[in-house]
Amino acid sequence: MKRNTLLRQLMVPTLSLGVSLATLLGAHTGVAQDATAVATGSDQTKSLDEKIAAIVVKLKSDDPQQRWNAARQLGRIGPPAAATVNDLIVALDDENAGVRHNAALALGKLGDSSANVLTALIKTVGDEELDNRLAAVQSLNALKTDPATLVPMAAELMADEDQLLASRAVETLVARGEKAVPFLVEALKNERAAYWACLAIDQIGAPAAPAVDGLQKLIRDTKDEGLKVQAIIALAAIGPAAAKAEGVVVDQMKADQSPEVQTALAYAAGILGFQSAGNALQKEVDSDDKMLSMVSIWALAKINPDDAARAEAATDVLIAGMADDDPAIRLTAAECLHAMNLQSGQAASKLVKLLNEKDPVVAHNVVDAIASLGQPVAERVGDALESEQMRDLAVSVLERLGADAAPAVPKLVQVLANTTGEFRARLQTAIGSVGPAAADAVPELTNSLTSESAAVRITAILALGNIGPAAKSSAAALQNDVASSDGKLESIAAAWALVKVAADDSESVAAAVPVLVAGLSAENPLVQYEAASALGELGKSAGSAATALKALASDPTASVGVRQAAASALENIQ
Repeated sequence: MKRNTLLRQLMVPTLSLGVSLATLLGAHTGVAQDATAVATGSDQTKSLDEKIAAIVVKLKSDDPQQRWNAARQLGRIGPPAAATVNDLIVALDDENAGVRHNAALALGKLGDSSANVLTALIKTVGDEELDNRLAAVQSLNALKTDPATLVPMAAELMADEDQLLASRAVETLVARGEKAVPFLVEALKNERAAYWACLAIDQIGAPAAPAVDGLQKLIRDTKDEGLKVQAIIALAAIGPAAAKAEGVVVDQMKADQSPEVQTALAYAAGILGFQSAGNALQKEVDSDDKMLSMVSIWALAKINPDDAARAEAATDVLIAGMADDDPAIRLTAAECLHAMNLQSGQAASKLVKLLNEKDPVVAHNVVDAIASLGQPVAERVGDALESEQMRDLAVSVLERLGADAAPAVPKLVQVLANTTGEFRARLQTAIGSVGPAAADAVPELTNSLTSESAAVRITAILALGNIGPAAKSSAAALQNDVASSDGKLESIAAAWALVKVAADDSESVAAAVPVLVAGLSAENPLVQYEAASALGELGKSAGSAATALKALASDPTASVGVRQAAASALENIQ
């Protein structure tokens, strides 16, 4: 998902976007069957109405499995079960996610597009489970409801409910991508829904090009400054297809606007390369508002790409912004610097100077600001590993990026192969933070297990464990480390990693369990916690650890987290 930190008015909660094909495609298997045959089971004598009534009883059962199966059956029957819509609407509030999911899907198949059904489905677009939100959107689509009908209902709910529901609705629309654009175009016409629509367009980006006309009108007409700012940012996110908005943006820059609106306009002009914005931008260079001045200087450099003096001036201002006390300025500076060219020689030397300042807060802010750009910056940061001057900054950013550093894995592996000592350990920590996507590093990490440096060995062990089953080829080397390590911590770490990479291998399990049991009595509570968790993952294969886990679970001197981990592991292995 695209990131944009500038002037964001609401941080939409980041949730998993893993969606099953069954949810996206719909559970259509068997829909064409005769409705009576679907409902009857083995009893062919009851009327369809009687069978539907019996299914509704099950929909109210204490057994969640019966409830979700009943909702699914009603959906498969289709329009003949339309009288059950109120029961299914009630099921949308069920405590069980599976019941809510099947109820949402069923409502789309009964053919009832009345206001109470649409309102209930729109509210379900705020469900805590993304699969359920998408099921609700799927049913709204199946009912072929005109967006012009849906938007006022959605706007009403977004205004009346808390922001969590609205932000979930936005994320669901983003997950739908281009398919959501017609709804968003209509939403821009509704003052109460327009803000949320702009947030979604900002995240969808270029595929939301049909919204450009609506965004232009909103920017011209709205009196709400927050909405205007978000509409401008959404316009910039669309990219080249928003070029026709140059006149609107420049006219707005010439008007009397707040610093927040002017900053958003300057940002859009820079991103979209609006040459005619030059005079308006120049007027804001000396603004008393630090953010507006910084973004205007950057935008002038962007619309004059051949002007080296402007580029250098913008680089100086942005790097100074990276060290600012205001986190909004730091994040915006990082984003603008990335848009210019983060790897430019001038930028590199000045960033390193900041990083080497005595104030650790400044160094932290620089790393945090660059990492805020997420996955798009990873590959370019990875390239900086080859620079002796830049590599410390680069590896710090990659560690902070975690899984988002995946595009940098090839460069990490390449540099790791030619690196020894402390920096090798740092590279391995960054690789481990990526997780399973760093599988290409497994051979080189395995080589590290024979290093003379304990730090190199332990960081390699932890990285292999974080990569998981994709690192199974390292199992033999990890077993050797479990058996021969001089340090207890290293043995426990290797045993933990063995469980992560080869839990299905009896020889690996046999080597790991005794060492993990010993880890339950370690002085470090984190070691205790990880040892207990790893034993729990082994299930019944770790049965011999039951006594030690039981003792730890009831040990009053252990931390609450450790006792809970031990108790959970004990449940899993019994």
